[in-house]
Amino acid sequence: MSITRESPWSLLHLGLLMLLALQVALIAARVLGGGADALLGAPLGVMAATVVLAVNNRRLAADPHIGALTGWLVALRGVVALVLVAATGALIFDRYLSAMAPEEFARGVCALLWLVPTIKGALVGKLKPNGVIGLRVPWTLQSRLAWDKAHRTLGRALFWVGLGGLASSLSIPPTLSMALFFAAVVSAVTLALIEARSAWRSDPERGLRAAP
Repeated sequence: MSITRESPWSLLHLGLLMLLALQVALIAARVLGGGADALLGAPLGVMAATVVLAVNNRRLAADPHIGALTGWLVALRGVVALVLVAATGALIFDRYLSAMAPEEFARGVCALLWLVPTIKGALVGKLKPNGVIGLRVPWTLQSRLAWDKAHRTLGRALFWVGLGGLASSLSIPPTLSMALFFAAVVSAVTLALIEARSAWRSDPERGLRAAP
């Protein structure tokens, strides 16, 4: 499936292209005003994340294995796009935000960020083997039992840590919220891989199916 006007991905794809155009204009203005050093740091990083998201959306739209999950994936990536919009807005209005309420704005961005694992956790437990997304390691690719165990475990972990992080993000410092975010995601993935490895070892049919 390609990204056509009828595709559920079309509005998100169009929004990302518009966001990229805004980011290019922002970087161009900074380069003209401050030289090549303006390319370094946050502006280029935010634009790179937007490019990765847009390219990956096209891959997902072409994958036939995710048809039933398209709505969830579009919603999840829409939340990621909102985080990128907020980050771009912070770069555009950074001078004003630093003089007004930078802490509150940063907490709002953190809250949006915590929505990502929450929504992904609700989705990923139902993910079927595919060639694009998921925990694609040798033991999950060789065993359907291990694949299902990995993604059910990951889904539950991400959902609950996402809810906890979302509840706390408006009351704790943004730097602490960001540190907890990355620690929680790494811990959830590690737990899922350990559980999947155990399921793979107990699966008598491991290695009998080819990776998608």
